Amino acid sequence: MESNAVILNNSIISLKNENIINIENLKKEYNYKIKELQNIHNKEVEDLKHTIEDYKQELQRLKGLNGNLLRISRDRANQERNLRPKKAHKGFVILNRQSLYYKLYSNIKQPSRSNQLNYIEFPCFKIKIQTPFEASISFDLIEDEIIEAFSDFMKNLKIDNWYNYDYIVNQPISKIKDIIFNNQYDNFIFKYFYTANFKSNFWDIDVFTKKDIVN
Repeated sequence: MESNAVILNNSIISLKNENIINIENLKKEYNYKIKELQNIHNKEVEDLKHTIEDYKQELQRLKGLNGNLLRISRDRANQERNLRPKKAHKGFVILNRQSLYYKLYSNIKQPSRSNQLNYIEFPCFKIKIQTPFEASISFDLIEDEIIEAFSDFMKNLKIDNWYNYDYIVNQPISKIKDIIFNNQYDNFIFKYFYTANFKSNFWDIDVFTKKDIVN
């Protein structure tokens, strides 16, 4: 019995040692796999960073190329229309000015018992301005250029601010009255839209201003 006990004990010790060795081997294999996966992940991240950077550089190159092409197109358009000096004009031409009364509605409904009108009516000016950008060019490609150049042109016209029409009409009528009648700016645009005029082959901007412009 003692001999069997010794043999059994030795077997238990041997199994424990084998299990310890197996566990250690499994740990090493696990750690190796984890490290291998981390290396693969890190490489993929680095490759992705390089790809993103390449795309950014290409995007900047295309933006620069697009900007150069638009400037060339704008200069050519100014030359064809005999605008001098080109830089002072920015290529924008006032085609006509029209005095009118505008009825501006609020999208916010008045309470049913309220006697207050849900709109205001006031005198203003509608002005059609020709841009130096050809109508054949997609608006998506020239939007930033138009906004930047027209913002400078507005200063020459003594227009102090440029409102988003959707912002105005989504205000209560009392707020709209303040914007239109109690504005801190002497003159401002409260509505505008772009039109591709294929007759003249240029993009036009129709703007609605509170007062007439100084040209």
